Amino acid sequence: MPDDYRQWFTMVVQDPTSKGGLGRSLLASQTAFLFGLDETWTSNNIIPLFSEDDRHKFAQAWDGFLVWGRLYPSLVDAMMPAFFIALQRLNANLPDHRRRFIEFYTSVAVFHVSDPLQQILPALFQYGSIEDRLNFTSQLGYFLRQMQQTDKQQMWSTWLNRYWIDRLQGVLAPLDDAEIRNMLDWLPNLGELFPEASILASRANKIAIEHSHLLFQLRDSELVTCFPAEMAELLIYLCNCNVGYHADNIRTVAARLPELDPHLKHRLDEALALIG
Repeated sequence: MPDDYRQWFTMVVQDPTSKGGLGRSLLASQTAFLFGLDETWTSNNIIPLFSEDDRHKFAQAWDGFLVWGRLYPSLVDAMMPAFFIALQRLNANLPDHRRRFIEFYTSVAVFHVSDPLQQILPALFQYGSIEDRLNFTSQLGYFLRQMQQTDKQQMWSTWLNRYWIDRLQGVLAPLDDAEIRNMLDWLPNLGELFPEASILASRANKIAIEHSHLLFQLRDSELVTCFPAEMAELLIYLCNCNVGYHADNIRTVAARLPELDPHLKHRLDEALALIG
């Protein structure tokens, strides 16, 4: 970074007026660029703002970052302590900000740490709200839709499988019905992992399906014909839930199943009878 810019930016960071506040927010929004340009200056002047005791400076930094910020590995390492602090302090009364923060937090868990079950997720459950957990499962579902199968497989074998099993056993916290709905929505995007994941999904409590996207996606999914036995077991579980207006979708998916083992077919027919 040129010396004159470094001096100007330092003056902005130290400015106690409202102009300084706007400037700090703008600089914080460009933390990734500044960190790549001058890691030492950014580590000394911008990164501390994200953990600042002064609530105004703290809010200014996160306000900027949550709008235009981005992450990459070395920056995550530098900001990790600040993420844990923000999880406890960031204003839950500003839902859009909090939701955006959880999007970043989820990306840290998925892309930037080897095992989020060590620190990232325990901290989320200790300091986060149920709304934070729902935003986490929703954002994770978004990432699963975008990821290559090899990346999904690695995440599954590294931690996601363990996370699902743990949650079914009440580790971290009992599964909320809304979390179960969001996790069901992961299934159509798991590809070859569907058989394992559907078994876990079917072990959850029976819930009201309500606004789940699962059955809409399964209507035309190749998973129905690729994994008919596992799909039938999932449909049996869903039939025992409160399916509401999803009954027609369940019947549509069931009609696409190839020939099943007679015993499984009988169980599925009995389950379908429950939804009329």
